Amino acid sequence: MEAGRPWVSSLLPRLMEFGKECAGWVTQYAGRMKLAEQHGPTNNLGLMPVLGFIGLAGAGYGLAFSIPIGAAAVLVAIPCVCLLARVSTARRAFYAGLFAGLAMYVPHLLFFKTIFGPAAGALWLVAAAPVALFVMLLNLTYRRLGPTWACWLTPMLWTGIEYFRSELYYLRFAWLVPGQAAAFLPGVRLAGLGVYGLGFLYVLAAAMTIGPRTAHPRGRD
Repeated sequence: MEAGRPWVSSLLPRLMEFGKECAGWVTQYAGRMKLAEQHGPTNNLGLMPVLGFIGLAGAGYGLAFSIPIGAAAVLVAIPCVCLLARVSTARRAFYAGLFAGLAMYVPHLLFFKTIFGPAAGALWLVAAAPVALFVMLLNLTYRRLGPTWACWLTPMLWTGIEYFRSELYYLRFAWLVPGQAAAFLPGVRLAGLGVYGLGFLYVLAAAMTIGPRTAHPRGRD
């Protein structure tokens, strides 16, 4: 056991540094968006930023649930998911969220292919659908209620959808929720909050990181 620990101690600083760099990229991009909107309403994420956020969300989620010390990578993944809501229409937000959900969940659920065969594709879509619904509703909230309301409602939307898919939906798909990632961290003493409470805090931190945004076009779907 002792012989296997040095690589862990050497890997941890690298992972923390990578996580800080990713968080810095997300925060910097969100800051540029807010600065640009002071000079005029811009509401379109280009294709490359959307693909970048989807990739970072998948990578962050993959790291968070792959190794015990990777749980903090959720704090990179969730802001990226939230930023996908800043596309121009609710329909585009839904599809962006759907692809993000697939990038986040499919790598962990590849064993579905062995069990269910071709039907695994439908199950992967079911797993990704809550993320798509969240991104779409957040997009609509921005456009209908404004950026400040959207910022504060972000963790409520996420937690409500998370609770529905885990407790009320008949499939009760409670795997891979953000709060579960913290269970891998050694010495965590936040069990009293539960996975939903931890998930709420994760998404609240994400909403505070990227901040509210000003103009979203109203009335477009």
